[in-house]
Amino acid sequence: MNAGMKQGQCPDCGSAEVFPIEVNRHQGGSIFVRLRDTYSLKRIELITLACGDCGLIRQYAAEDTKTRNHLRRAFIRPPEGPR
Repeated sequence: MNAGMKQGQCPDCGSAEVFPIEVNRHQGGSIFVRLRDTYSLKRIELITLACGDCGLIRQYAAEDTKTRNHLRRAFIRPPEGPR
């Protein structure tokens, strides 16, 4: 399995030329999610990484407990069982 961009390796070309990019929150550096239990909106800050060799760009949610909790509360999971 290939290392991910957060580990400093591009999953497309394998390059170690992976760098963070500063993206303004109003230009795609954050998203809003609606929490299922309270219906309130929460801003989730995004980390943007780019490969200097092939140009692949990926965004990830910040890795803190509060952000992960908001994401879990916002996602709608499909029902369990046969389809």
